Amino acid sequence: MRVETPFGGAGLVYRVSPFSITGVFLPGCVDEKALAGIGSESPPCDDAKRAVLALVGYFAGQSPDLSQFLPNLDLSGLTLAQIEVLRATEAIPRGETRSYGELAKAVGRPKAARFVGNVMARNPFPVIIPCHRVVRAGGDIGKFGGGAELKAKMLELERTKDS
Repeated sequence: MRVETPFGGAGLVYRVSPFSITGVFLPGCVDEKALAGIGSESPPCDDAKRAVLALVGYFAGQSPDLSQFLPNLDLSGLTLAQIEVLRATEAIPRGETRSYGELAKAVGRPKAARFVGNVMARNPFPVIIPCHRVVRAGGDIGKFGGGAELKAKMLELERTKDS
């Protein structure tokens, strides 16, 4: 399901029954092939509508509770180690950041900062699992699937809203 946000077009890929989210596309990163045909035969289900409204709200500067969708994430294609890193990422509070190394220590793998970075780069659920809150050790933004500029805007949006 493609949706417009104040930051540009974003997307949500989901299954209806039982409702599960299989992917989230950041503004400017919508994979039209992945979204092709989704929801085109019937209106989106209520759960998908709620998730999309929350994503739009996030990019509009609101503070929607995105954690409500965590139980709906389809983690079936991920390893246990990847899931462990993503779960630790979920715990980073809005408006705060952690370094790749800090996240590696949090999951009991203090020398696995590069692994953490790779998990962040492949996070299928950005925003819901806030990989944008993971930065380099010196506080530098680092890379991001939606681009460093979007990552900086998202972090600023969260800090501004929480100030």
